[in-house]
Amino acid sequence: MVLDPRDLMKGYLEVSSLPMIYYKIDEVISRPNTSMADIGKIVGQDPGLTVRLLRLVNSAFYNFPSKVETITQALVIIGTQQLRELVLATSIVHLF
Repeated sequence: MVLDPRDLMKGYLEVSSLPMIYYKIDEVISRPNTSMADIGKIVGQDPGLTVRLLRLVNSAFYNFPSKVETITQALVIIGTQQLRELVLATSIVHLF
């Protein structure tokens, strides 16, 4: 299927936008003086994202000797770029 911009303008097709959590996290990460605690407050507003984040850092991929239990610890481990990718991937999956 070839997308035609005229179809969008006529209302024949709809383009979904990303959830607000993505934009909030992206905005906070972009600020120069943002702490992981600031980012963690936003992540904590989305229970599904929180669970996925904690599952990721506690997976065999990271292989930490002890369980990571806080959002802030998890964010320090994965970093802001991987957080953006996680939120974006999660958002896209939910759109489909």
